[in-house]
Amino acid sequence: MADELVVPLSGVLGCPGAVELLEVLAEGSLSQAELRAVGLSGRRLERVLRTLAAMGTIGRCGEAGSWDLKPGHTSRYALTSLGEELVAVLSDVDLWVSIYETYLYGG
Repeated sequence: MADELVVPLSGVLGCPGAVELLEVLAEGSLSQAELRAVGLSGRRLERVLRTLAAMGTIGRCGEAGSWDLKPGHTSRYALTSLGEELVAVLSDVDLWVSIYETYLYGG
C-alpha cells in the first residue's frame, strides 16, 4: 500500500459511515439527498462528508470554495483520484484480514 494512503485509510476506518460513503461514491457522483440512502442522519452525513473532504478523498463536483457554506440543492459529490485509490485498497480482502487479525490478535 502506498504511504500516501496510510493517513486517509486510518481516518476512514475511524469514521463511522465513511467506508460506506466511499463505496457508494465509487459508482459515480451523487447528491447529498442520494447519499442519505446509506442510512446516515443529516448531521452524521455532513460530518462524514467534511471528514472525507478534509482527507482529500472526495470533493464537490464543479464547486470550489469553502465547505463552511451550505451546499446547493444541485451539489454533487465525487471521489478524487486519492479517493479512487483508497476505494481500491479498501476492496482488497487481504487488507481486511490483516486489520481484523491485528484487532483480534494484537498483531
